[in-house]
Amino acid sequence: MLANGEPSWQVLVASLWLFLMAFSSSAAGGYIAGRMRSRWNDASKTEVEFRDGIHGLSVWAVSTIAVAAVAAFGAALAGLGVEAGTTEEVPANVVEYTQTLTVVYGFASGAAAALGAGAAWWFASLGGSHRDEGTDVNLLTPRFLRR
Repeated sequence: MLANGEPSWQVLVASLWLFLMAFSSSAAGGYIAGRMRSRWNDASKTEVEFRDGIHGLSVWAVSTIAVAAVAAFGAALAGLGVEAGTTEEVPANVVEYTQTLTVVYGFASGAAAALGAGAAWWFASLGGSHRDEGTDVNLLTPRFLRR
């Protein structure tokens, strides 16, 4: 995995995958939240768009908190494993590799969270406009998933 002490390209591919999955799941959750929210008939267009966006942002926030809780639980379990481990010294290249992984994955997670919030808002507004226009869901569903 290491070539001359440098992390391999797999670290970058994995962090890109993490970013794409977080971004696309935020967008999908936002779209569904906007599409399924009931519209208030007396609300103005900007009010409807705002409410749809807030619902998308709420979906993003709840999912981000859930993922952070699972990550914190996993880190706590890993910390218990380190404390119960042996007293052998970890090689310097493994420490460097772990630090690089932490920075790259942390950056990918932060970027995905920041951009995911915007995607959730925008796609919730799009889902709300599809709801109001009566856009057929079958236009958005691939043929193999239709009945």
